[in-house]
Amino acid sequence: MGIDYSIITVCRNASQDIGRTIESVCRQQVDMSLVEMVIVDGASTDNTAEVVHGYESLTQKVGLTLRFRSEPDQGIYDAMNKGATRAQGTWCLFLNAGDIFFNEQSLNSLVQVDKHTETVVYGDYEMHYRGKYHYCRATDADKLTFNQGTEHKMGFCHQSALIRRDYLLTHPYSTQYRIASDHDFFLRAFRAGAHFKRVPAIICIFDMEGLSVCNYQLTLREATDVIFKNGLISQEEHDAQLQALQRKLKMRALVPKFLIRLRRWLVMWRDTRNWSRQPYEPQN
Repeated sequence: MGIDYSIITVCRNASQDIGRTIESVCRQQVDMSLVEMVIVDGASTDNTAEVVHGYESLTQKVGLTLRFRSEPDQGIYDAMNKGATRAQGTWCLFLNAGDIFFNEQSLNSLVQVDKHTETVVYGDYEMHYRGKYHYCRATDADKLTFNQGTEHKMGFCHQSALIRRDYLLTHPYSTQYRIASDHDFFLRAFRAGAHFKRVPAIICIFDMEGLSVCNYQLTLREATDVIFKNGLISQEEHDAQLQALQRKLKMRALVPKFLIRLRRWLVMWRDTRNWSRQPYEPQN
């Protein structure tokens, strides 16, 4: 019996975060003989490797195959492509260092669903920010556009998605982008006719201290490029949006950095003040 599911974790200098991700995978109530965890480390200079090796007894106890490799890479998406190449499963799920499964049945929710014709199977997710949680319902597959709202959101969280490994190998992530290549990948797959399916279950808790959240302007600029490249907006719309963003960046450059940090804190406080102190199931 071979590996069916590869949990791929890319990281660099993640000694404070990688442990809870490994523990979360180990807690999954599935047949662990079908699962592997592939950690792709970008030549960390802290003790990430030591932390990972410290979990080998736990992974062996639960029957989880753990594979770790550390070497320089060309960024997150280069590392993700490496992870897909090294993986042995039929399906891959990317769970970044610091991100965790929602509960012990999360992976099982994806394992149990019929997915013979699907390329991507995804579920709901919760966002986490400094001790607070917010439930996000993923968009149903028949309503996906990958251009939702002014931020051009995908409609689901990358960390909540199972992706066929053979598709990843033939359609790798573009290393052109620092943040938005997952958006580009799913949009390209969508336009090429790949089948998507939503599972009505919360799959992961997404840590909002990550790169994309902390680099909002770059995220928006790259997302605008992605939807233009894939034909969802015109050249005129693309140029107008980037010009507006450039004006904001020029104004921002004139503002002292401590005021920018203060503004971010105030925005996040406003946006998260009604979030829950505990992860929670949706009410409907």
